[in-house]
Amino acid sequence: EGQRSGVVSSRPTTRTGGRMASQEGNRIDLMTLPPQQLAQLKEQLEQQIEQFSMNFQDLQNAISGFHSSGLAIEDLSRQKEGKDVLIPLTSSLYVGGTLGNPDNVMVDIGTGYYVEKTAEGGRDYCKRKVMILTKALEDLAEIIKAKRQQVQQCQRVLQMKMQQFQQQEQQGASV
Repeated sequence: EGQRSGVVSSRPTTRTGGRMASQEGNRIDLMTLPPQQLAQLKEQLEQQIEQFSMNFQDLQNAISGFHSSGLAIEDLSRQKEGKDVLIPLTSSLYVGGTLGNPDNVMVDIGTGYYVEKTAEGGRDYCKRKVMILTKALEDLAEIIKAKRQQVQQCQRVLQMKMQQFQQQEQQGASV
């Protein structure tokens, strides 16, 4: 009585008239699903949230890495040619070296490809990557928020259906 049915979509959703409407129009009316399917849908949504949360952490790490790289390039460009430096081979292994031209840097553009850039070009590359990844992070945060709302909807409808089932059982037992 007076309960609204929920609708769940795999796409980010917007609230419209008490129903969750997906941007693609792909809807699932939660009221038509039996409790077992609602529980499965809720579990699937929770798994998606977990995966998106891991992706969120990966994006945060990438942003941090590009930000640190930009700062390192900036610091490196202020150094003098011929200075003794430690060069990281891994996160815990460094070798000694001598700084060449501090105005030229090698930038890892992914999948093992490196491009030589000016120090300013390297900093700009890092800044652009931070901006792109930050936008992706914001978009992912919205998706996670929508998925959490969908889980809450499933939970509410599941609880309502369980209450209805218990009421029917009580009424059947009293007859």
